[in-house]
Amino acid sequence: MNQSPSAIHSDKRQWLDKVHQQRKDRSLTIGIQTIDFLVEQGIPVTYQNISEHSKAFDEKGKGIHQNTIKRNEGLHSYYQKHSRTYKVKNTRKKPVMPSRFDEASLRRISV
Repeated sequence: MNQSPSAIHSDKRQWLDKVHQQRKDRSLTIGIQTIDFLVEQGIPVTYQNISEHSKAFDEKGKGIHQNTIKRNEGLHSYYQKHSRTYKVKNTRKKPVMPSRFDEASLRRISV
């Protein structure tokens, strides 16, 4: 009846993977429902608003944390599609222009 440590570890890992997948699915479902609600109500889709309003869609009343939105790939991509603040933030970023100075022009500058 003695099992090898690797067999015991893999059994625990399968159980843990199953629990993690259930939590990811729960977060994704609650997050999508919350984002759809916010869009429907005309409320800005932000991490804070999702976190606050998600409690209404959770059976346990816990809701989802802001970091959960960032770490759950499916939920984060859904957030990016519907968040105006995310889109505005990314369009404001300007590329850094390379410097036009070369060594010769820097040497001509007198102090």
